Amino acid sequence: MSDTVTGHKAGGHNVISIVVPVLNEREGLRALDEELRKHLDPFNWRVLYVNDGSSDGSEELLDDLAHEHENTRVLHLSRNFGHMAALVAGIDHAEGDAVVMLDADLQHPPEMIPEMIRQWREGVDIVQAVRDDTEDVGFFKRVTSSVFYRAFRFMTNLDLEPNVADFRLIDRQVVLALRSLRERHRFLRGLVWWTGFKRSLMPYVAPKRRHGKTKYTPLKMGRFGLRAIVSFSSAPLRLILLAGLVLLGGVVLYTLYAFAMYLFTDQVAEGWMSTTLIMLFLNSIQFIALGVLGEYLATVYDEVKGRPIYLVRGERGRHRD
Repeated sequence: MSDTVTGHKAGGHNVISIVVPVLNEREGLRALDEELRKHLDPFNWRVLYVNDGSSDGSEELLDDLAHEHENTRVLHLSRNFGHMAALVAGIDHAEGDAVVMLDADLQHPPEMIPEMIRQWREGVDIVQAVRDDTEDVGFFKRVTSSVFYRAFRFMTNLDLEPNVADFRLIDRQVVLALRSLRERHRFLRGLVWWTGFKRSLMPYVAPKRRHGKTKYTPLKMGRFGLRAIVSFSSAPLRLILLAGLVLLGGVVLYTLYAFAMYLFTDQVAEGWMSTTLIMLFLNSIQFIALGVLGEYLATVYDEVKGRPIYLVRGERGRHRD
């Protein structure tokens, strides 16, 4: 990588914005704020907390932080819009030459940010953190995560690195590109990759959560994965067509077999059980096809309504240079 730094990345006065979505993380917010100040003290930085409808007292604590520190700003969304929407709100309102996104649970280590900034200043537009491992992740999540990333890459032709996290630094150009994308159902990891730009990877081991518990249940993760694929690819629709053609071929072969048994032997193809199972299998395929079509239709319906991705109820703190 070149040691020559040019453009808005040159010099030591670049403004670094930290975007942190928050949903019921009161127990760990002070610790996160202290970690950020510990590792970012040498830089010209500011933090934007996006309160995504917290109900555990996080709102009051965030207001206190905004009152205590001049470089702290808080957006209060009108309700819980979801993690992706909170990140979008942060991207829309973030200032500065580069934006770092990380979660509030301290599983995205703030001590990595100085190295991200160094790589950015050397010319990288996207510095993406990639999980090598997670200390408290279970076997089920490891397997489902691996399956999802393989399926996503196969269906979208987007060479997304497995195990990328919503922990990254992006250049101002990437921020502006993401702001221009206003789709409601978004898979931000994929969108960042889709923009292109020059990028590098930073592996890390995610520590255990210090406080609280994950907001992503297996059901939410499954829906999130389905929406991610639907928002990037029409391949599931083509797979339905392929499955239909394969099944049609099987039906034709079975029909020829049944006629051959009737015409050339004194036997009749028997087996009501096999016939019933075939019918149940075909009906299952039909319902799966309807479900996939419904998911695409629901996505189109939500996009056509044109409702905003999030609503801001209030704001605390103003960044002052």
